[in-house]
Amino acid sequence: MNFYIYICTIFFIIAILFDSLYISFYTPTKIKRLSLFSIIAFMFRYICLFILFFSENIKNLYLLKPILFLNLICLPIFFLISFYIFIRNNKIKFINILKVSFVIAVIYTIFILKSNGTVNWNLHYGYTINLLNQIYVDVTKIIINLVFIILSLNFILKNGVNKKGLFLILISSAFTIIAIILDITAIGILPHIILSELMWSITFNYSLNQVIQKNK
Repeated sequence: MNFYIYICTIFFIIAILFDSLYISFYTPTKIKRLSLFSIIAFMFRYICLFILFFSENIKNLYLLKPILFLNLICLPIFFLISFYIFIRNNKIKFINILKVSFVIAVIYTIFILKSNGTVNWNLHYGYTINLLNQIYVDVTKIIINLVFIILSLNFILKNGVNKKGLFLILISSAFTIIAIILDITAIGILPHIILSELMWSITFNYSLNQVIQKNK
């Protein structure tokens, strides 16, 4: 049962990403370029998950580490773009979103090159790669998602914002925090982080659709 839920969730996320990829081409150039980068990078992560799942040989799998953890870049970028679209505030320049995204990418590159990991086998999900400093990554992700929640709560009651979109961010961030805690405590039977990434994919797809509808 776990196997089917896991695979179905992955396929659902990939389907949403392909839809988001298509929509991105109809968004303004400034949003399109960053969206395409984050969506394609996120797709590579899921290609890695398939490789890890179906691989029968552990050899060279560790080389997938820089790609497998691209969610550490993509999800914050999903938030930045979505938040920018939802709050509809012309005072926030998209160039600042690009700068923050660049900083995130640089930090990730330095971090992942210096981080060690182990390749493990899971009966339900195939091979997995775990970082030796995973607990610090998890704590950082919790803090970042708390920031996402605070920012969204700060804007959600203001006039002119997309309240439904900000509510989706709140749900995605809360779901991510819960998923991380469940994974840390080893409660549950499914990689909860995959489910939280599904929520972020839905939120990001919704934000891109809002841009398309606005430009019609």
